[in-house]
Amino acid sequence: MKYKFIFIFLASLAPYFVLASIGPEWCGDNCGWDDLITLANKVITYILTIATILAVISFMWAGFLLITAGGNESKVKQAKEIFGNVVVGLIFAYGAWIIVHFIFAALGGKSNFSLLQ
Repeated sequence: MKYKFIFIFLASLAPYFVLASIGPEWCGDNCGWDDLITLANKVITYILTIATILAVISFMWAGFLLITAGGNESKVKQAKEIFGNVVVGLIFAYGAWIIVHFIFAALGGKSNFSLLQ
């Protein structure tokens, strides 16, 4: 089961590997610091999108376990652990995004650097 998630994650990164051979045509020959910041923003946003999708799937699985527990305390405990782990993971992921956002802003990133782009 663990290897399925790793495979799905790596397969979702395939468009970046394929487009990496083309080169940064979006900035031409004069790629600058702002272009690097923009690229980093897009990669981080993509990774957070994947993390959010995986978190939703994990929440659904934990909810399914909780609903179908039928009084079995071990399943209830397992579901609650999944809920807690997913919440902690999302807090770390978005906390890291906030830290990276402030670092990029301090290094001179554009002011429209947003997770909601």
